[in-house]
Amino acid sequence: MPSKKTKSKIIAVTNQKGGVGKTTTAINIATSMAAIKKSVLLIDLDPQGNASTGLGVSDEEREIGAYEMLGDKNNIERSIKKTLIPGLDIIPATVDLSAVEVELVDVKDRMQRLKRFSSKLKTKYDFVFIDCPPSLGLLTINALTAADSLLIPLQCEFYALEGLSHLKKTISRIKIIFPIVMTIVVSLIVPSSTPLIGFLMFGNLIKEIGSSTGRLSKAASDNILNTSTIFLGLSIGATMTPASFLNTQTLGIIIGGLFAFVISIIGGILAVKIFNLTTKKKINPLIGATGLSAVPMASRVANEIAIKHDPKNHIMHYAMASNISGVIGSAVAAGVLISFIS
Repeated sequence: MPSKKTKSKIIAVTNQKGGVGKTTTAINIATSMAAIKKSVLLIDLDPQGNASTGLGVSDEEREIGAYEMLGDKNNIERSIKKTLIPGLDIIPATVDLSAVEVELVDVKDRMQRLKRFSSKLKTKYDFVFIDCPPSLGLLTINALTAADSLLIPLQCEFYALEGLSHLKKTISRIKIIFPIVMTIVVSLIVPSSTPLIGFLMFGNLIKEIGSSTGRLSKAASDNILNTSTIFLGLSIGATMTPASFLNTQTLGIIIGGLFAFVISIIGGILAVKIFNLTTKKKINPLIGATGLSAVPMASRVANEIAIKHDPKNHIMHYAMASNISGVIGSAVAAGVLISFIS
């Protein structure tokens, strides 16, 4: 079981360039964590099986391992093996892993076969390290989708840097899928929200596509945004007379917005507290307070409060996930409201 003061993490150790010390890094860090009394699992996703060999797992002990786990032939518990190092377990690899990419080519969730086990692994281990193969393929993508963080070993040479460049492009391609899928799903479920969600996801898309849209991304986040803000402020300021502002309708909107803001924060915190009563894995209630469209201010405030309580309690990345969900939810709700008004 993970220690109470440690937040469980899944870390993928990867580089598309081989020979950079990837497997050695994964073994040594996993062993070091086990040496300081952390519960650790090392998943060997490299068909070469060097991490399994390095931790003393014989061929006879690899009858059930990563291949069976991804192929869903056995429960993940059966794939986990003990090592000679106390506190360190391993899911070994064999050359059979090479066949996974062919066997899963027509499977819908082929990119998330490992991710489905992530919650279960986090309840059992403090750290889960994934030793990836030195290539871009289905095994590496499974590791990237399941991981909370990436560790990229790198040698000070040109070819290793080139491998890092390719890996960054791979991560960007995975991120591109999200705005496209989100726009399609929302358009089908709530068509009236399509313009709001579409523009929100378009901004995300041009940022992630790469160098070909670098100028557009920079312009949208800098020049266009600043110009729009100036003209919006001038337009509102030029037409804002005391008679149009100091009336019951405007004041009602301000008070209603403040009330909605307070209710959202209280409701989010209470929802997390209720959720914590039903599960062993607890969530910081402050994350529930960030389900608003105020990005990134809500996340920053929640993170500062968490750090004041515990200097090691950094929740920024979790809070941002909730914050972005709040933005998407607000856009959908606004679209529905506009459809009723119009």
